[in-house]
Amino acid sequence: MPILSCWEIDGGIFRYVEAGRDALGIPRPTFGRAVAFGHDLTHLPPAGEWPKFTLVTSPEENDGAVLVLHPWSCVTFFTAVPAAWDPGLVKRQVEEEARMLVGNGEYVIEQEYVRSGIIADERVDHLFVTCVPASIRELTPLLSHRPVQIRSSLSAVASLILESSSIDGLSLILGWYPRHMEVSVVEDGAWLYGGYTGFRDPLDCLYFIASLLEKLGLNPLDLNRILQYGSSIETAPDGPLSQLFAIHPSVLRPSSVFPEARETFLSQPAFVPCAGAILKQLFAEV
Repeated sequence: MPILSCWEIDGGIFRYVEAGRDALGIPRPTFGRAVAFGHDLTHLPPAGEWPKFTLVTSPEENDGAVLVLHPWSCVTFFTAVPAAWDPGLVKRQVEEEARMLVGNGEYVIEQEYVRSGIIADERVDHLFVTCVPASIRELTPLLSHRPVQIRSSLSAVASLILESSSIDGLSLILGWYPRHMEVSVVEDGAWLYGGYTGFRDPLDCLYFIASLLEKLGLNPLDLNRILQYGSSIETAPDGPLSQLFAIHPSVLRPSSVFPEARETFLSQPAFVPCAGAILKQLFAEV
């Protein structure tokens, strides 16, 4: 079975998942674990000061690889370009917009198609762009001898929702981490928004969510579901969320997508970004 590896950098936490397809072509995660380090891995200098990871599969054995970063470790944004543009023109436009946000720093730009739409009577493609610090890109050879795709956790979680099932209506997906909350909005199979906010008190996030839905022109009472994941999901203000949106939040776990898998890590909501990145990569290979 071809092996696909996924790594996630979450501050000082390093998560690692392996997956592949069984004889019937069904995606199967086979291994996952988390290792805690005493420092933020995204701010370590390259070369010899990075920690040595003991991986189940060596870098030479990986058939494919993806690295997941959280949005506070990179720069992400949505943009729309005319659908008729050729790839070269799209690339130049995305790079120009990225430069306006990150300046002339050394970044590697990753872009992905999200959905199509109409703006001012013109068909456009909506893209999600991730600007990755070059220092992180330089570390990927330590993880795999094959090219490593870098994906934002926002994109990975949206993939888990969109690729795994047909969810109708309006969904709010919240990721809880120490001092940060990720938020994505999905409506009728379309990813409308992905971003994050910092907080001192989780209750502060309620104002951010309400303001976001208003900016998107969405009625909070139209929410069909609130799904939550992350390493600090116990901090989520479930009671106030239920009162504000008249719906009780549910926990999103990788096991909801891979119900037959028995690996214990699949029950942990912190592994949702890894599972989403794995799923998107495996579907892309079909």
